Amino acid sequence: MTNRLSLFSATLLLLTGVFAVLMRNDLSALGDLTSYIFLVPLVSLYFLIVERKTIFADAVYSFAISAGILAGGALILVLGLLSAGEMRISILVLSLVVAWWAFFVLFFGKRCAVRALFPLGFLILSVPLPSAIVIPVEEVLKVCSAWCAWALFGIARIPFVRDGTTFHLTNLSIEVAPQCSGINSAISLVITALVAGKMFLRTGSRRVALVLLALPIACFKNGCRIFTLSVIGNYAMIDVLHGPLHKQGGKPFFVLALVFLGIALWLLGRTEKKRGSAHGTQHTTDNAQVRGQETW
Repeated sequence: MTNRLSLFSATLLLLTGVFAVLMRNDLSALGDLTSYIFLVPLVSLYFLIVERKTIFADAVYSFAISAGILAGGALILVLGLLSAGEMRISILVLSLVVAWWAFFVLFFGKRCAVRALFPLGFLILSVPLPSAIVIPVEEVLKVCSAWCAWALFGIARIPFVRDGTTFHLTNLSIEVAPQCSGINSAISLVITALVAGKMFLRTGSRRVALVLLALPIACFKNGCRIFTLSVIGNYAMIDVLHGPLHKQGGKPFFVLALVFLGIALWLLGRTEKKRGSAHGTQHTTDNAQVRGQETW
C-alpha cells in the first residue's frame, strides 16, 4: 500500500507540474475571486488522510474505468488548448481535476473512489469560475443584498427612497454595484459550509441544508454592510464610502456571517441528535415488545 501511495503521489506531482507549465501564461489572469482555489486540494488531502483507513480499505488497480475517465480529461484538455481568454484556464484546470480523478481510480479502484466521493468532488472547486457564471451570480447576490438592506432601513425607520439597487438617503445616494455583491464572501461561506457539514453533520439532507443556508446568510451579511456604511455616511462621515472602511471593512461582517452559519450548524446538529434519540427509543421499545411476546 505504501508503494501504491508513493507512486500515486509522484504521478500527481508530475502531472500537476506539466499542467503548471501549460498554464504559466494564464495564471496571471486569475483575480481575487480565485484566491481560494489553491486551498481546495489541501482540504481534499486533509479528508483523504483523516479517512484513509476507511477509504483505502480494499485498494485495487482499475485500468478500464480510469482509462475512460482519462480519455474524457484528454478531450477537455484539447478543448482548453484550443480556447482563449479566461475560458482557457478554467477548462485546463477542469481537465487537470478530471486527470486527478482518473489516476485515483487507476491506483485505488472504483470502491475507494466511491468512499472518497467528498474529497474528490470537492476538487471541482479548484476550477476558476468564468465570467459567464460569475456575472449572473453577482447580479442575484446584488439584488438579494439590496432587499436585505431595504428591510434593515425599514426596521430602523430611516427615511430613504429606493430606485432598484440604489438608495437615496437625506444626505447621500448609494448604489449596490456588482463589486458590492459580496460574491467573494459568499463563495467562502459556501466552502465553509461544505467542510463544516462534512465534519460535524451525519446526514446528507442536513449537509445540503447548511450549504443552502449559506447563501441567504451571505446576502444578509452584505445587506448589513450596505446598511451600516449608508448610515455612517449619511449621518457621520460622508467620505466613508471612499475610504478603507468601505473597501476593506468586510471582515467584521464576515465574522457575523460565520456566527450565523455556526448557529445554523448547531441547530441542524441538534435535530440529528433528537432524531437519533427518537429512533433509539423506538428501537428499544420494539425489542421490549418482542421479548414480551417471546415470554408469553
